[in-house]
Amino acid sequence: MVVWYREIFDEDYLRVYGPLFKPERTAKEVEFLLGVLALKPGASILDLCCGYGRHRIELARKGFQVTGYDLSEHLLGAAKQAARESGVDVKWVHGDMRDLPLVMVAERG
Repeated sequence: MVVWYREIFDEDYLRVYGPLFKPERTAKEVEFLLGVLALKPGASILDLCCGYGRHRIELARKGFQVTGYDLSEHLLGAAKQAARESGVDVKWVHGDMRDLPLVMVAERG
């Protein structure tokens, strides 16, 4: 059975949509999130459906403890590579958010 989200978030996703998400846009989005959420420095963040990690990497650069959780192994691979290249420490977890282990939520709470 073909599942739409497995078909969309593959290697073509980055090729088609990656160029639309410039670093300046990501930085503005992260600043907005930090302003709205009023997170304290060093706070833990669990990002569901993190994709290729553009927000997670920026948050990690700012000193947050970030876990990225995504179903797409391809996008997680790209995220891991980007984090290495950026020199940031991000935990990446492969999984379906609909089956998120409760222990993971408790660890980040």
